[in-house]
Amino acid sequence: GDRISVESQLLEAKGKKLRIFHRLLDENGAEVATGEAVMLHVSLETRSTCLPSETVISRQEAMLKAHATLPQPDPAILL
Repeated sequence: GDRISVESQLLEAKGKKLRIFHRLLDENGAEVATGEAVMLHVSLETRSTCLPSETVISRQEAMLKAHATLPQPDPAILL
């Protein structure tokens, strides 16, 4: 099979929700597929959605700030 690489970009982190965009690139760097995932933070103890810890929120904010400088995906293909 062909080798691919994946670039992931955090688009949103609000409360319990995360939105992540993925680009799949072939060996030449050409985009061959994209995908968007919406995820919810879940407590491993209660198995229900919950707000992340302050540590996680801080890391998400840092990542959002860093990813804000990246090229944004075409809004026509987003959820």
